[in-house]
Amino acid sequence: MRNLLCCLVLGVLFTACHKDGPYKGGDKDLVVPLDFNWKTLERQDLKLDKPSSVYLVKNGEELLIGDGLEAGEYTFTTGIKGGELKVKSSAMAYSIARAPGDEVPNGHRMIYYPGEGYWASMMVEDIFPWLGDLDMNDVVFNFRLGYETISDNNNGKEVKSLTIWIKPVAMGGAAYKQVGLALNFVNKSMKHLAVNKVSGQVFMEDEMFTLNKKGNEEGEEYIVPLIGNLYSCFGKEGGILNTDRNLPRFDAEEVVIKSSFPRNRN
Repeated sequence: MRNLLCCLVLGVLFTACHKDGPYKGGDKDLVVPLDFNWKTLERQDLKLDKPSSVYLVKNGEELLIGDGLEAGEYTFTTGIKGGELKVKSSAMAYSIARAPGDEVPNGHRMIYYPGEGYWASMMVEDIFPWLGDLDMNDVVFNFRLGYETISDNNNGKEVKSLTIWIKPVAMGGAAYKQVGLALNFVNKSMKHLAVNKVSGQVFMEDEMFTLNKKGNEEGEEYIVPLIGNLYSCFGKEGGILNTDRNLPRFDAEEVVIKSSFPRNRN
């Protein structure tokens, strides 16, 4: 049974942004050495001999990262370096000998990042790859990923759907307001089949995104628009939000978007 590798490239899609004041080195490219290590993540391989749930343990705290998984080989991407994987027997024992496409009985087999009920954070400098002012607060949001897996005797393990929870936190750039998912790992010849259906997208009245019937980007079907206007999540029309402690704080609503993927028939 082949390894399941959960991959995701989050792309923040935006229009040109303008802020008052000079940029530090904003007129030249940001030079990043080829050997620079961007990773704050860690991959760990694990073989399960029976249906199990998997937890990431660090400093005595357990984070559920795999729920009700079948026996097999897995590669987990974790957001905590040096964390130990802990396996517990799962009460949800699934048989792989069922018809392709059958729904998972009594629940879901899920792989979470960074963990069920936990958040990872993304902080963006709005004119990357230029230096800008390096404040890394032009768009800030928390997110969680949930991969629903499915398997059968012929195809091994596949990702059936991806659920993304997004909680906007701050807006430090005045015109940087769209968030999308780029399925950059999909083979170019298959990009038109990358997504079956998308649900839960919000505030798509912005002219930047043109959705097709599946819910992904018309003409660029490996692009999945998630939020068309981050300001609308705060109930605001614009401005700088939650980057100045002397100004009122605004809470944003949580957004949940689910993308379903076609089955691999090869």
